[in-house]
Amino acid sequence: MLPSGIQQTFVNRVGWAATYMKKAGLLEATRRGYCRITQRGRDLFKRKPPKINVKLLSRHPEFKQFQSFKGARSGDGGIDGVIAVGAADDRQRRGRIDRFIVSSQEDRFGLL
Repeated sequence: MLPSGIQQTFVNRVGWAATYMKKAGLLEATRRGYCRITQRGRDLFKRKPPKINVKLLSRHPEFKQFQSFKGARSGDGGIDGVIAVGAADDRQRRGRIDRFIVSSQEDRFGLL
């Protein structure tokens, strides 16, 4: 459970991963809560990348544009490396993501 107590951590991580992959053009939304892999996504997975992370997604201009907006609302610089798979510092990454989400929500709802 996230510190807010509103959302399960796993659900949150899957949501962020899907968002990042949509922004890179690897997935497309078909309706709320559903997505499908795009041809770009199929081509990437045929190459069998060892992990999907921000560095890999940054090869796509759409994702770079999305990243240019990160932290614009809260001014904290956003999330770094949110969907790296198999990384040794996964626990540290989860902590950064949780802190980012909590600070974003506090900023959004004027709780600061």
